[in-house]
Amino acid sequence: MLQRINPWFYVVLSALLLFAAWPPLPFPFLIFLAFIPLLALENHHYQVADKPLQYYFQISLTFILWNAATTYWTWFASPAGSMVAILLNAQLQSLPWLLFHRTRKIFGDKLAYPALLMFSLSVEYLHLNWDIAWPWLNIGNVFAGSVWAVQWYEITGTLGGSLWVYGTTILIYLTLVRAGNWKTWIRPALWLLLPVAASLSIGEKEKYSDSLKELIGFETIVVQPNIDPYTDKFDGMTPEQQLQRLFRLSDSLVTPATRLMFWPETALTDYLDERSLDTEPTVQRIQAWVNRYPELMLISGASTVRVYDKNEKHSSTAREIKQSPGLFYDSYNTALSFRANKPVEIYHKSKLVPGVEKMPYPRIFGFLENYAIDLGGTSGSLGRSDSAVVFSDRDAHVAPIICYESVFGEYVGEYVNNGAGVLGIITNDGWWKDTPGYRQHFLYARLRAIENRMYVARSANTGISGFIDPSGKVLAQTEWWVEDAVKMNISTGTKKTFYAKSGDYLGRLAGFFSVLVIIAGFVRRKTRKGY
Repeated sequence: MLQRINPWFYVVLSALLLFAAWPPLPFPFLIFLAFIPLLALENHHYQVADKPLQYYFQISLTFILWNAATTYWTWFASPAGSMVAILLNAQLQSLPWLLFHRTRKIFGDKLAYPALLMFSLSVEYLHLNWDIAWPWLNIGNVFAGSVWAVQWYEITGTLGGSLWVYGTTILIYLTLVRAGNWKTWIRPALWLLLPVAASLSIGEKEKYSDSLKELIGFETIVVQPNIDPYTDKFDGMTPEQQLQRLFRLSDSLVTPATRLMFWPETALTDYLDERSLDTEPTVQRIQAWVNRYPELMLISGASTVRVYDKNEKHSSTAREIKQSPGLFYDSYNTALSFRANKPVEIYHKSKLVPGVEKMPYPRIFGFLENYAIDLGGTSGSLGRSDSAVVFSDRDAHVAPIICYESVFGEYVGEYVNNGAGVLGIITNDGWWKDTPGYRQHFLYARLRAIENRMYVARSANTGISGFIDPSGKVLAQTEWWVEDAVKMNISTGTKKTFYAKSGDYLGRLAGFFSVLVIIAGFVRRKTRKGY
């Protein structure tokens, strides 16, 4: 029956199901049907009309349509950059399906279907780690709005969700094709239902253990100043006016007992000079305010710079000052930690947005610099920290996760391995306007909470600020496009999860087996030609 359908229908149907499954839409379990049309499409080309170019175009078009429908909001920041991102991402997502088709031709079904699963996980792992990292649509993220089903992400991370989806989908498809009796549905049913049962069991256990263990509580505030990034953030309002708003919102909730406070990404926009940070007027004013609260650690986003002396070796990301030839400077998207009567600590955003905060593979993609997508903060090739820095003050150990970094599960785990007990996310999601973009970004933070079993405190310039507990439950959140500040007592994590310690091991394993399959396919082809 599947083969009697026009193959172009499969393209549209798969794209529609992928779109409908993605958060914030409430239909995540459609993801288990979304790739079945693509499996039928591949089978059409395998058995009926093997047209490699047409197959490539149809697979590619499916992912272009899905990317466009799900991440169209990048258009508001840069139309040309959005088109480049959608097209390039679709090509990468098509790669496992092209390799699957080729593997099936060489080795047949027994190896090809497991290989599709391995190829898909390998590409997602690549998308988490290479210079053009854009893992926004990695399949495991689909359950960000339904965290009750994936409490086991504390063991596998989101790649475990991808494994679940691809494995279940393949079993459902093969069962449909073979049209056996009801007993043939046992395997796909188990693949679908057992992880849900395990998740519910883990979720109940997590609630029970939380009620027993003694946790250290912190009175914590997240501030949402709601400054329009297009008209006010970098042009309309002065840095002083923005600072006054931050103080006003903070003063509305702060008490002598407040331990943690978060201001959003690039809350301080006056390009503070890191060589003389303590003498910057903005820093002095904030430090004087913080000194009134001896228990407080304030973490704020900032745009900072470092100017190099003429004879000083500068970094590869440094830019020359046009007015002063021979002088170079680095620009950073920064998190600053302020504590009473203590030096200011600095962390530079490490996971930079490709084409916005860094130019990936500049020798190859330098021509794309004019099409960069402005997703918040400082644009251009930025300097970065080499590792995940944790801000600490006595028993408070906080991960200062800046915006895009919160999409990378393994990198957030680095903060935890470096001692973090609270995940603080500072971001500026107003660039995407009132679209699914800022909602998706907030929901992804729920996955980081589960993976590390830690509280998340999230401060957005605008978008959604709030608190998430270690099971991924949203405890409090602000509304879109409002000035607000929220206070809550949260606790520090006391142990590392298996995922925090092991990272994306599923991706590494998948990559290893994918390479073996590709090598075996190459050898098999050469052997055949030899005969």
